[in-house]
Amino acid sequence: MVSKIEFKTAGVVDATELDPALFNVGLYGDDLSHLEWCKIPGRGTLKAGEQGVTMLAVNKAHEFIFVFRGSSVEVILNNKVGLFPSFAMLPARIESPIKGVLLDLDGTCVKSEAFWIAVILETVNRMRNRLGMPPVAAFDRSELPHISGRTVPEHLLYCIQHYCPRAALGELQDLYTDIAEEYMQKLNAGELDIDAFEPAEGLKELLLMLKENGVKIGIVTSGLYYKAWPELKQAMDKLGLGEPTEFFDAVLTSGTLAKKGGACGTMGNAIAKPWPNIYFEAAQVIGFTMDEREHYVGVGDSGSDAGSLRLMGTPFIGVAHGNIEQGGTKCMCTDFAGSLAEVKELLEKQLKN
Repeated sequence: MVSKIEFKTAGVVDATELDPALFNVGLYGDDLSHLEWCKIPGRGTLKAGEQGVTMLAVNKAHEFIFVFRGSSVEVILNNKVGLFPSFAMLPARIESPIKGVLLDLDGTCVKSEAFWIAVILETVNRMRNRLGMPPVAAFDRSELPHISGRTVPEHLLYCIQHYCPRAALGELQDLYTDIAEEYMQKLNAGELDIDAFEPAEGLKELLLMLKENGVKIGIVTSGLYYKAWPELKQAMDKLGLGEPTEFFDAVLTSGTLAKKGGACGTMGNAIAKPWPNIYFEAAQVIGFTMDEREHYVGVGDSGSDAGSLRLMGTPFIGVAHGNIEQGGTKCMCTDFAGSLAEVKELLEKQLKN
């Protein structure tokens, strides 16, 4: 059984309780809830007023536990794979000159979330059929933070908990891989009525503007290579921008899954966003250092992107239509945009300073 963090919530955190150097109080709604206590496997129980802890909080989607100790904030990743690392939350303002921009792929640059959610739903329903359970018609919108923007194992562990209680993760993951390959073949054959792998509106203009200003560009995704590369390649072909590895300064996907009788596995399937390591690897390729961390900007549409980039110490621009608002991570955004056209305006303005 996978270990999990336990806690008791106790009312919404007020914006006046947050340090504006660390949180964007101008964007804050009811993102965070107070915690009376929080029990972390292998670490023990934290309580406000004990061990220097002045406040405990959690975001709406329960992805991040915030441990306040005076003016410092520690963020514990509450993931479903059973590891709970913690990172210091640092101030993150966009500083000129901007030297690099790190872009999320799914949902931000390429409109692919509907496709991958359809794959997850089909995986759930085929497993429920095996278990003698009725099918699920659709996921609720409130479930978006749990079925998009994170790693496949975390998405599937959520589905096991809520839809397939007797399924094993390995079995469900094998089924997911088979269905993903099946859906990719159907998509390529024009047999699926799903808009997939379409470049986001305003992407081309944003990319060309960054290029013209000499800003290094990295693409970062938690998606495994077999999923991520075809969608990036198709999107760039549609934009007429050529090979992704020629256009971008860094492209980083999760790797390959280790399976008996298959190829050697690589990192990035279970430990990816919101861990900062996946963005950090791409950032180093384009010149990132901690001393210049505020000269690099992340752009994404999920709470996992917000966490990954902010815990790396980097400013982050959230993009609407993902799960940032539903998941309660808008206050982690340095800025928030309704579209990539707005992101372009924000960055252009900063580049002119």
